[in-house]
Amino acid sequence: MQNAEERTRGDIAPDVLEVREAVAAEVRAGLGRHRVTQAALAELIGMSRPALAARLHGRQAFDVDELLVIAAHLDIPVLELIAPAERVSRVRGDVAYPNESKRSA
Repeated sequence: MQNAEERTRGDIAPDVLEVREAVAAEVRAGLGRHRVTQAALAELIGMSRPALAARLHGRQAFDVDELLVIAAHLDIPVLELIAPAERVSRVRGDVAYPNESKRSA
């Protein structure tokens, strides 16, 4: 029997999960580089630590507003958090960021 997390993740395309996890990895890296704790970030974006942990481990997606606040706090362009995920998806040509050949099909 699947738990709630497995059911939720099972309903999401693997390519989308990979993009979500790439964004989460960039956020974690940014926190480490800037020595920002998860507790401080959770307070900054107004969510519980468990909710933040779910995002940092790719179990839930960050929304755009959260990424904008995080990027501003880290003093980096929001695209630095998203660009690695775009590179992953462009290499694969997946549903999250279709490549040009799929758009014209």
